[in-house]
Amino acid sequence: VSQIIGSDPLAGARVVRGDDVRVLVSLGRPTVPAYPANHSKEVFSAALAKRTLKEEVGDPVFSDDVSTGGLVFAVPAPGQTVEVGSVVTVHYSKGPAPVKVPKIVGLQEDEARELLSKAGLEVREVSAEFSSSAEPEEVLSVSPEEGTGLERGSSVTLTINNGIEVPNVVGKSEDTARQILQREGIEVSEVKDASSSSRDYGRVDAVSPSAGRLVNPNDATVTLTVSRAVKVPQLLGKTVAQARREAEKQHLQLDIDGSANDDDRIVLQSPRPGAKATAGDSISVSTL
Repeated sequence: VSQIIGSDPLAGARVVRGDDVRVLVSLGRPTVPAYPANHSKEVFSAALAKRTLKEEVGDPVFSDDVSTGGLVFAVPAPGQTVEVGSVVTVHYSKGPAPVKVPKIVGLQEDEARELLSKAGLEVREVSAEFSSSAEPEEVLSVSPEEGTGLERGSSVTLTINNGIEVPNVVGKSEDTARQILQREGIEVSEVKDASSSSRDYGRVDAVSPSAGRLVNPNDATVTLTVSRAVKVPQLLGKTVAQARREAEKQHLQLDIDGSANDDDRIVLQSPRPGAKATAGDSISVSTL
C-alpha cells in the first residue's frame, strides 16, 4: 500500500525541467465490496469493476428476504482481501422458496385456515359439498392438492362439508322436537306412531336419521316416531261423566255396556287400571 507502481511519463523518458510528473500509487490488494443495502445487482457489479474484480454469475438461489434478481450473496464474502483481477461469484435471488400445501383434509375449516396461514398461503375460495361420512365443517378437499409446491402468498380453494347434524330430540314432546329441528334447518317429513313404547304419550320415541348423523342441506328432513302409548286410568267408582273426562285425558274412548246416565257409577272396567293401551283404544265399562 502507498508504494509507487508507475509514472507518467514513464521512467527513462526526457522531460523539461519543472514539468509535472504523475505517479501511480498502489492501493494494495482489493477487498470484496459490501452488499448494497437494496441488494442491487447493478450497484454491486459496478463496485466489483471499480476494484478491478471480475464478476461471475453463479446459480440463482431462493430467498424470502431478497426479491427476484437481487443480490443474495457472493463468494468470496465482502471484506475479504483478494488478488487484483480475482473472480467473485455472485448469486442472485429467484424469489421465495416454494411452500407445500399442508395436510388439512379432515380438519375443521378454522384449523385448516390456521395451518395454511402459517405456511404462507391464503384461502381464495370455499365451496360446500355434502358428505355423510365426515364431520360438519370438515375439509373434504383442497385445490391444489396437499403436497403441491406453491409460491409463498399463493391461494388455495377449500371444499367444506355442509352436512347438518341431526340433534337429539328423543324424549322431547313432538312440538318441542319440531322446534329444535327447525332451528337447525331440518324439517319433519313424516311422523310415525309407536303404539308400544316405554315413553309417555306424545314423546319422541325415535328419529331417523338418528341423532348425530348428517343430512344433506338440500334435503334436510327426518322422520319422527312418536309414542302413542297410554295407561288405562282408574275409572271404578267414578260417574260416567267423570270417567269420560278421564278417558279423554288419556286419548282413550269410553264404551259403556248398555244405557247409562252421566251420574251412574262405574262398577266394572276393561282393560284394568294401569294396563298399557294405545291412543284411540276403548275402555269398556259397566254401571249400576
